[in-house]
Amino acid sequence: MEATKTTQPQMATAEMVPAETVPVEMPLPGGAPQENRNPKEKSLQNKICDLAGPNPAHSLDELNKDIQLHPQSPEAYLHRGQAYLYDGDTDNALKDFNQAVALNPKFAQAHIGISRTYQCLTKYQLAFGELQRAEALAGNSDLATSALWENAFLHREVNQMDIALEQYNAVLKKGLVGRSRQAFAQFQRGELYMRIGKFDKARPDIDAAIKVDPDVVIFRLARSHLFESLNKPDQALAEINQAIAIEQRKDRADSQGDLGWHLGQLYEARATLYRRLGRKDLAARDWKAQRGYQRNMVDMMPFRTDP
Repeated sequence: MEATKTTQPQMATAEMVPAETVPVEMPLPGGAPQENRNPKEKSLQNKICDLAGPNPAHSLDELNKDIQLHPQSPEAYLHRGQAYLYDGDTDNALKDFNQAVALNPKFAQAHIGISRTYQCLTKYQLAFGELQRAEALAGNSDLATSALWENAFLHREVNQMDIALEQYNAVLKKGLVGRSRQAFAQFQRGELYMRIGKFDKARPDIDAAIKVDPDVVIFRLARSHLFESLNKPDQALAEINQAIAIEQRKDRADSQGDLGWHLGQLYEARATLYRRLGRKDLAARDWKAQRGYQRNMVDMMPFRTDP
């Protein structure tokens, strides 16, 4: 199978998910967590290629040498394919994933790689098919459930909600390894319910996710939006305040750039809510704070120099 190389593959918009380890380093549906992404990489957040995972630990030169040493290793081609996919090189990524399958026709992870490449190319029907193959090959393992989870996520993002809901239900019934992964799948189903206006069913899923991981900011923001939809502005405001408090507790020394980026977004969200509540003074205060974080982020850009 061949694909046209593209440097900026597009995706259906998706929320970010916690970066936990999946078997053979296959990341979770939705990519890396939004709160852990570097501000300079924001353009990557709207690409299914986020599913290639974090910046590969090994350079392409190292991965090329690994293939030279182990030319019959499907894992070597899988890892290089993931590196190509991270770089947006869908042509070479697809070649490597297909070579991994040629070496091991039962290699479920390689079919997931092929699917993600097709997702980058917006060839969703082909992507669905590869995920189904991966699920079938993986048997009753957690990898099979993870492939089904990714299929549910993708169907949700292309607005095939009935199929997505059925698949999310199956994923949650089977169960995923790791409480945080199970919680995030439940959160995503809660968001699905919100999108189709079933707020009574969304609330238990989002509440359950927060109970497991109370410091995941996007869980809090989703519950804030849910409370807004239920006309409970005070509770919506409380959730945004919680999200801001979580960000402020983060280690500034380790993630000053990320902290400023996300606090700016959160202050903007709270300002919008204050404005809806008629609290123009508090809204103005948060808008001012948001602009301050924006200026700080520009000052931190590596290419910026003082006049």
